[in-house]
Parts: sequence; C-alpha cells; structure tokens
Amino acid sequence: MSWLAPLAQAWLVAITAGVGLPLGALALSMIHKLTGGLWGEEARPLLRRVAGRLPLMLLLGLPLIVAIDLLLPFVMQAPDTLPPRVAAKLGYLQPVWIIARTIVVGGPLDCSATTPRSLASLERSRADCLYARVDNIHHRLDAGA
Repeated sequence: MSWLAPLAQAWLVAITAGVGLPLGALALSMIHKLTGGLWGEEARPLLRRVAGRLPLMLLLGLPLIVAIDLLLPFVMQAPDTLPPRVAAKLGYLQPVWIIARTIVVGGPLDCSATTPRSLASLERSRADCLYARVDNIHHRLDAGA
C-alpha cells in the first residue's frame, strides 16, 4: 500500500463530510417548502449560501476518480480470491459504473453555466440555480399529485 492510499481515504472522508452540509441545507429548504413557517424565512439566506457550496464540493471530489483503485483495491484482484459476498458485487463496484453513477447523480446539479462577476455573485448564482432546480422538482411533484 502506497502513501497515497491513506491520503485518498482521508480525502474521501473529507468530501463526504463536506457534501453533507450543502445537502442538509437543501433538505431543510425542501422541508420548509413543504411545511412553511417563519423559521424557514429566517434561515433561507444561510441555507442558500451553504447550498451554494455543493457544486464546489462535487468538483473537489473529482480527484477521487484518479484514486479509485486505491480506494477499492479489490477490483484489481481475481474474483476467485475474494469472499463470495464481495465477488457477487464486482459488477456494481466497477470503477466505470461508479464514475457513471456519480456523473448521473451530480450532473443535474451542475450550475456552473452562469458567468458572475464576483465570488459573492458566483455563490448567489449557484444557490439560485440549486433552489430553482429544487422548486422545479416540487412543481413536478405537485403536478403529478
């Protein structure tokens, strides 16, 4: 095991923790959208700023694609040397499928098409983009109900 493996593992933990805050902010804003109340109006500016960090956190996770064989060393082993439970999941845990799933899940959250003039307006535009996508999901759910 090289010295890069612990670094990649620490990076994965940091990205997982870092993505949790923006996703939590989006979840709270969705809960407020469903339930209403004054608490959400007070928290909305902070939730927007925190949710605006999600595209940045997803971009910071891109180096993990390069280190995928360090994070999943069993994909390089022969299937007959692995425990049966792990060998049964090799199709799902192939690096190509992991990358494809990440792009499918993270792709709709890409809000980098705007070209703001400052860092503050960049954060606002990303948060506005994410909130617009959440509102679009809510409208689709309301239309289907």
